[in-house]
Amino acid sequence: MQDIPAEDTPTYEMISRADTVGVFQIESRTQMSMLPRLKPCTFYDLVIEVVVVWQGSIQGGAVHPYS
Repeated sequence: MQDIPAEDTPTYEMISRADTVGVFQIESRTQMSMLPRLKPCTFYDLVIEVVVVWQGSIQGGAVHPYS
């Protein structure tokens, strides 16, 4: 893990295209539909994207700033 760059641009380009089948946490249809809209380019962006889609965030009204 320590050898994997934290902010690997090609990886984030792939994620932003929703090319994430089989990638834990971002493989569901809902997650994949959000990725091209939010275009995460850092790990923190990706964390926000995952949290936004979680059911608790949606029910708690925390999605509004990001949708």
